[in-house]
Amino acid sequence: MLRQRDALMRLETPFLTSFPSLEVYIESVPATPFASKPVRYLRTSPEYEMKRLLCEGAGKIFQLCRCFRQDEFGTIHNPEFTMLEWYAPDMPLDGIIAETDDLLQEIIGCGSGEIINYNELFIRYTGYTPSDIDFSLFRTLCTAHNLTVPSSLDASADPDEYLHFLMGLLIEPQIGQERPIFVRDFPLSQAALAQLNADGQTAARFEAYYKGVELCNGYQEINSYEEQYTRFKELAAKRKALGKTEYLPDTFFLEALKTGNMPPCSGNALGVDRLIMLALNKSSLADITAFTADRC
Repeated sequence: MLRQRDALMRLETPFLTSFPSLEVYIESVPATPFASKPVRYLRTSPEYEMKRLLCEGAGKIFQLCRCFRQDEFGTIHNPEFTMLEWYAPDMPLDGIIAETDDLLQEIIGCGSGEIINYNELFIRYTGYTPSDIDFSLFRTLCTAHNLTVPSSLDASADPDEYLHFLMGLLIEPQIGQERPIFVRDFPLSQAALAQLNADGQTAARFEAYYKGVELCNGYQEINSYEEQYTRFKELAAKRKALGKTEYLPDTFFLEALKTGNMPPCSGNALGVDRLIMLALNKSSLADITAFTADRC
């Protein structure tokens, strides 16, 4: 059963934002509610707004809401989806993982999850640490596992591109088959809003998987203005280098952080549609969604 926790406050934040996510592998959907004003964007997550409210003393908060991401459509993707996002002040990453584990057991009826760090996961399924995987080894691994390498993944690609490809096509389909698996301590380059771990190389971020499906993405949250501003600049530069749409950092969020009032906390964002799909033993969002993007 779910552990008894402090009361949660439910929030609602705007669908439209002036500042879309800067995460490299997320694209926002533009919207034009004002004919004569700059474009807005449909939210990819309520993260920035919820953290602004944390800076106002909101306490433990959650939101169940619709979110939108451009060019995401497939068996387990839809450009419009439901997200459960929550934040717990003074809770370390281990605590938010435990809460998520409880939730998955309650909804899916599965056993308690395994916890593994990102490096160990790569060693288990590739035989190598992530830092070992350069272009040559990436090609060797793809050949050994009959994976076709896209032409865009050449020797000039960012090393994280190789890791994302191997994670998505080689590792994810194999993990969490009997019980959930929580992958934690991602490379710092893959953790836009997570605190740096004591090792100086990894970040306090986790993802949960079940039956090979990614369900959520959680952080020990950055609450320092200086650190978050630096991360935003790095993300913006990386998006530009990769030819992604260039977005501005959220100045409202940064100003809230500058007050120094954001408490130490952890947060998690969970895909509700995927959770329901797995709870009903289905393999596609189309099996549990009346109006997927191709039917509306």
